[in-house]
Amino acid sequence: KEREESNKYDMSKSFFWLGLSIAYFRQKEYEKASDAIKSAIKAAYQDISRTEVPCIMYYESVVTGNAQMKMESIKILKSRLRVKHSDNAEFGNAKLLLGKINSTDLLDAMSEYKQEPLRYKKTVSALFYIAVKCYEDGDIDGCKLHLYKAQQLYRENTAVTMMFEYYLSEMWL
Repeated sequence: KEREESNKYDMSKSFFWLGLSIAYFRQKEYEKASDAIKSAIKAAYQDISRTEVPCIMYYESVVTGNAQMKMESIKILKSRLRVKHSDNAEFGNAKLLLGKINSTDLLDAMSEYKQEPLRYKKTVSALFYIAVKCYEDGDIDGCKLHLYKAQQLYRENTAVTMMFEYYLSEMWL
């Protein structure tokens, strides 16, 4: 009984569902990945801005060419940007994916994070989504460059490994 209880997962957090989606995605089981990420959107506990899940959903849709999933992620991101404090850096990746800011603006916004580990974690995420936009625009060299830059942040601060985007950039390279 103790062993069974210790193996329970907290499915109320988006972290669980995102990890599951990424695992399925890595195995090229795209339908299962899509189902998992849709469950992540409904999770009770998400990041503060509630944009992490739809941003990863956007990435998965771009790579797989799933137009319906991309439209879903855009719809969710737009709704997340309607909150009062959507002008802070926490919403930067969503704004980039929606074309409301460019990559320079996104990277400049990372300076708002004064604590070094947090700044690195957010920067690795920003570089990953810049790579996604490059890929979407057909700029494969730009995509690879930004994925490489995301990977190189590990040499400066290992806190980047706490982000899904770090591992996604590693997988994608």
